[in-house]
Amino acid sequence: MIHSEVRLHEQATWEKVLASYEAFKDAIGSTVDEDGLFDEITELKNFLARDKIPWCNEDMGTKRSHDGSKVSDPETPEKKSGHWAFGLLTSMKDSKSLVEEDTKIVVIKDKYPKAELHYLVLPKDDISSLKQLRKCHLELLKHMDQVAKRIASKHSKRKFRLGYHAVASMSRLHLHVISDDFNSSCLKTKKHWNSFTTEFFIPSKKVIADLQEFGKIAPLSKDESKKLMDSPICCHKCSFLAANMPKLKIHLVTHLKEVD
Repeated sequence: MIHSEVRLHEQATWEKVLASYEAFKDAIGSTVDEDGLFDEITELKNFLARDKIPWCNEDMGTKRSHDGSKVSDPETPEKKSGHWAFGLLTSMKDSKSLVEEDTKIVVIKDKYPKAELHYLVLPKDDISSLKQLRKCHLELLKHMDQVAKRIASKHSKRKFRLGYHAVASMSRLHLHVISDDFNSSCLKTKKHWNSFTTEFFIPSKKVIADLQEFGKIAPLSKDESKKLMDSPICCHKCSFLAANMPKLKIHLVTHLKEVD
């Protein structure tokens, strides 16, 4: 009887997981950064490993053995606090990630760099995304832009792109300062590539200009975002079209040799 109840409970819990996943996919569309999904995928894999983890109750918190009784698991590490989408807030306080800071901003190294040099400039003010920006934020954005340019200037032999993702996967406004070599093992997918090499990546100077003129940043629609993310994989330095990411990476090496 207990086993039947546990199985019925597991089925109900799994249905909740599926429903949540579908809602999550609908909410983020095609713009999410796969690296950020690591914790979510790990939890889902653990849930599916029925013979390796105990059952969970309705709130997926209390662990239970196969006979339905509560169990303790002192060896299980505590779950990281907060959702992965808020990871930048944690990184802002991490001394290992910190590059510099002042009274207005914090500069950190990107945890999953998509190029050899990849920094993020974040405001200390609680601004979650571009759509929250208004004219009152102009001076802050100009300051972020100046800091980004100064960081880039420290690497005089490199070319950088300074800009924002039109729809960011992480909560807290952040300005990317990324070298244009795109030589990184973390650059894995077509979405990664197109998020930096299409109009999905909005230059810092354009964000400032649009905010100055219109008082806000016009958001991309879900369809517009998807179209940009689904764009062909085109080299940012020449007309080469790659069939897939491995072929693009092989091609990018030729441009690295040009720099050398």
